[in-house]
Amino acid sequence: MVVYRAIRRGTIFKSLIGREPFFLAQKRHQTEEIRHSGGWACDISRISDSSVIVSFGLGEDVRFELDMIRDFDCQVFGFDPTPRSVNYVRNAASDPRFRAREVALADYDGELVFQRPPKSSSDQVSCSAYASYGEDSAECIRVPCLTLESALKSSGIERVDLLKLDIEGAEYCVLTQAIRMGWLSGIPQLLVEFHHFLPGITARQTRNAVQELKECGFRIGWIGNTNHEYLFLR
Repeated sequence: MVVYRAIRRGTIFKSLIGREPFFLAQKRHQTEEIRHSGGWACDISRISDSSVIVSFGLGEDVRFELDMIRDFDCQVFGFDPTPRSVNYVRNAASDPRFRAREVALADYDGELVFQRPPKSSSDQVSCSAYASYGEDSAECIRVPCLTLESALKSSGIERVDLLKLDIEGAEYCVLTQAIRMGWLSGIPQLLVEFHHFLPGITARQTRNAVQELKECGFRIGWIGNTNHEYLFLR
């Protein structure tokens, strides 16, 4: 998989000129890609029917979340305020063990301005407050946002066994704040999709975020083939 990731779309060459980060994972034998997850993995030895999974950024794909419920009978809390995602989740995730909230994750409590992707983009779901779409953006929408601490407390979540962030560029400020405030200290598994491929977001931001996570006790346990999805383990 490392070789595939290195040559995929010239990843290794882009890393040499600073346009793409490139790290090696210290994979545990219990780390497995979830069968229908759309490109996510976790250390399954740490998941059980008492586990709590918190997932920010659902879009129109909750295969990972539903597979975790089916395979481990665990509880999942999902967060996404974008209108298309809200409609999708209402229809796709009827399992009572899946609880959804229409709120975004940020480094403050309040309101976030999302830009919709350009009309020419194949992805018309993943709105972002941090990508520099500029005049190419279709339109803006305002959504409620909370910090990680506020989102967990207001949802009655006292323990997180796996935290997943797919938040379209907000991961950088969210992770920096969470590390500084110690909000990740009790979380053993962290999944992050880094969005250095979006306009206005750089590979340096991803490299800095990975370094911050390593310094607070995480190590890389898995990296997806796209070089965007990372699993961090304590």
